[in-house]
Amino acid sequence: MSTGRKLACGLVAAALLLAGGERLARVARDSLASPWELGLETPNVTTIALLREGRNVYDPAVYAELPFALTMYTPLYHLVVAALPATPGNPYRTGRWVSLFGLLGASCALLAAGRRRLGVWAALAAMGVFWLFWPVTQRAAFVRGDLLGLAFAAWAVVMLCGRDGRRRPVTAALLCVLALATKQTFVAAPAACGLALLLEDRRRALRFVLTFAALAGGLALWATLAWGPGFWFSTLVVPRNPLNVLEALGYLATLPRQPLVWALLALAGALAWFRPGREGALRDSAGPPRVFALYLSCATLVMLVTIWKWGSGTNYFLEPCLALLLWLVARTRPRPDVGLAGRPPAWMVPAGLGVLSLAAVLELSLTRTADYTYVDAAQLERKAQWVGKLQEHVASLGFDDPTVLCLHRTSLNYLLQDRAYVSDQLLYRFAWDAGRLSVEPLLDALRTGVFDVVVVPTGAMEAEQGPSFAAIHAGIREHYRVARTEWAYEYWVHR
Repeated sequence: MSTGRKLACGLVAAALLLAGGERLARVARDSLASPWELGLETPNVTTIALLREGRNVYDPAVYAELPFALTMYTPLYHLVVAALPATPGNPYRTGRWVSLFGLLGASCALLAAGRRRLGVWAALAAMGVFWLFWPVTQRAAFVRGDLLGLAFAAWAVVMLCGRDGRRRPVTAALLCVLALATKQTFVAAPAACGLALLLEDRRRALRFVLTFAALAGGLALWATLAWGPGFWFSTLVVPRNPLNVLEALGYLATLPRQPLVWALLALAGALAWFRPGREGALRDSAGPPRVFALYLSCATLVMLVTIWKWGSGTNYFLEPCLALLLWLVARTRPRPDVGLAGRPPAWMVPAGLGVLSLAAVLELSLTRTADYTYVDAAQLERKAQWVGKLQEHVASLGFDDPTVLCLHRTSLNYLLQDRAYVSDQLLYRFAWDAGRLSVEPLLDALRTGVFDVVVVPTGAMEAEQGPSFAAIHAGIREHYRVARTEWAYEYWVHR
């Protein structure tokens, strides 16, 4: 490639990186500044707070009774955040910082995938594109373990491409286990690593499988002994939410609205025509290993299988997007062992960067702020005013330090009393209605007046929300009275 073309590639890659970095920095700044929930963060904040108190978050005394705090994920992310200092006045900030560092770690895997020649420019451009992807900025600084687990999973795949063949399977297995310890749905990376090694070198595959089985089995045994059967109930039984096809289609519909998605699919289709040779796919550190294609396939399959239930979200697109970028970046690396037939032509990388730059221009000019972030400076100001009114309404009821149950947004409990009850109401509603948990302990708490104030959305009592919430509403009517009604909420106090 000529010097001029290399310079042009570098400038385009730098422009994409700066565009993505500017958006990421702006969204992270607003997210870290927000003392309120951005999305569904409070269930994880509740788990982190209980861990700091030394509680067993998988104990039935925690999730089946007061405070009704379910932890539906494996705990590594929560343990990491709980081990760090809390931020006074903002229970969300520490967890958001950990997620942000997880995003940066996952992004650096792109550099490792394309560390030579054109691969460097492709990797830098891919990082910028990744940061312009809507779900990435939505979850960049967000109290949830997706990005930390994604970093472990991506680096597990990258570890199979290094020079040290002896350590690769062991290190990859360790990282795969860490990903699963962060969130139990990160199964694409271990599947891809195992399949890739099995296809290339059965001895390394055996080493990977034995290491993975020993580490995962040891952690599973430790979790059972330390936390009891509640660990398996919380992480495997409770998350079995019913299907919600319409919600999943709504999330999938956000993909064609992003110009960069079309650009990535076009590049993937073009590069798919140029297939490298089969020999040395894992042994040659300069080649595009088969593991990236397997990772993309497995990640996409996991997303398509899991997104159709209640409680899914755009975070399900994070791993397939990064897997696609890893494959694209690795595909630009030269393959001296197979000659020119096994690598894309020299013009394809500059052309690909041009397509991405055009898509980035459309992305930056057409996308609304609400599409790629849950909060901005204007929203922070409006939310501050709304929260002030809510606190004023509760204070007018005459309680010095009221115990509040909010049957709308669990995050309101933190705004009013620095703790939460019924940490994930959608999850509890499904568990109660399906009989996996009993609603009776909460009904007993209403009968005995554990809660001084119950906040209910105006009109919610008349709406049909399933047998469990019907029983809860009946208990509120029987043991509480309406003390104040506003346009958004009704405030009930114990009789």
